[in-house]
Amino acid sequence: MSEPDGRGRSVLRIPRVEFDLAALVLGAVSVAAYAAVWPVLASLLSVDTTGAKVVTAVGARDASAATVLRSSFFTEIQRAFGVPGFDRVAGLLGHPGPIVKASEKTANAFDAFRADVAGWKLAVVAAALLLLWSVVGGALARVYALRKARDQSTPFDEALGFSMSNLRSFIQAPVFILAAGAMFAVLVAACGSLTAIPWAGPVLQVVAQPLSLVLALVTAVIAIGLVFGYPILTAGLAVERNGSLDAVSRTFSYVWTRPVTFGLSSLLVLAVAGVIDVVGGWVLAIAHGVFLLGVSWVDAARVPKLADAFGAAWTLASPSTTGLEGTQSATVWIGWAVTAVAGLLVRGFAVSYVVGGMVDVYYILREEVDLVPTSVVYVESDGASLGEPVSLKTPGTDRAP
Repeated sequence: MSEPDGRGRSVLRIPRVEFDLAALVLGAVSVAAYAAVWPVLASLLSVDTTGAKVVTAVGARDASAATVLRSSFFTEIQRAFGVPGFDRVAGLLGHPGPIVKASEKTANAFDAFRADVAGWKLAVVAAALLLLWSVVGGALARVYALRKARDQSTPFDEALGFSMSNLRSFIQAPVFILAAGAMFAVLVAACGSLTAIPWAGPVLQVVAQPLSLVLALVTAVIAIGLVFGYPILTAGLAVERNGSLDAVSRTFSYVWTRPVTFGLSSLLVLAVAGVIDVVGGWVLAIAHGVFLLGVSWVDAARVPKLADAFGAAWTLASPSTTGLEGTQSATVWIGWAVTAVAGLLVRGFAVSYVVGGMVDVYYILREEVDLVPTSVVYVESDGASLGEPVSLKTPGTDRAP
């Protein structure tokens, strides 16, 4: 059944993501970059109230009686804000784990988080991760944008060049949405302040309180649109040529006019990426188990250290070679390096699949809402004029579809 304006309407269209080597490389690079940036932020922003030396413990699960595990503020974000799936995503991306600090005053990591949290820290982390994702995420989206529209392979260096040249738009778009949401939140607070004015407050409240509810609804629409629509916001910036405001407009239009199609398609993409992660982890675990069995036949003393190296490699932590010499130490480092590369490829593929899937979701929604064919994508060499939207041109012709 079609809508009165002739547009087709679907509940679920299966996103298709083709394998692309450049996307795989960029996905692995994004995971490695994340794993490098995260512990740096943890070390810089954590507060050690005891004055003890702060050590990043990658994958640490317990501590001695003299120490407790204290997380920096962003390792406990999911507990403070109830973000579902944070641990799973953190594990997929190689989360470096908690901060180990010597402390006898704080016995609970969440209490430490609440003591250490500060608004400026949230801003620093958000800015750092936004910058990182604008570069690698924008490049990934560009690879899949051209792959989907023109079946064209894009070298990863060219994709990175695209994201760097459009870095301002990739950063400006989400910042603009955040600023708009903050503005409406301030207006809600202003309505509340009007009701506290002596004598006139009750009279103003008759108008101010209903208005605050409307403004709060607008704030919620903006916040939900940003949180759930950010993946296709990145895709829009990689597909279109009209800048951040156009991408923001399209994102909110697609998310709110096709919420069911958007939601189901996105969940399917995330589910497949999760399967990729799980199956990749199983393959590595089976390979490691059989490999260690073979090692034990020759030198059982190497097995514990080598097993620890395999685990550390998943989060790019340094392996422990204490007590090992010569070929034993070399075996640990080689095992760590091979596993680290394999882990990066598995997680990089999962990350690239999510981006590619969301790019395809963007194409699906654009075709349904704006009737723009999938083959339409902005390419600098096309030389489209400023007066004519590129979305109205069909590649290889000079007329509108």
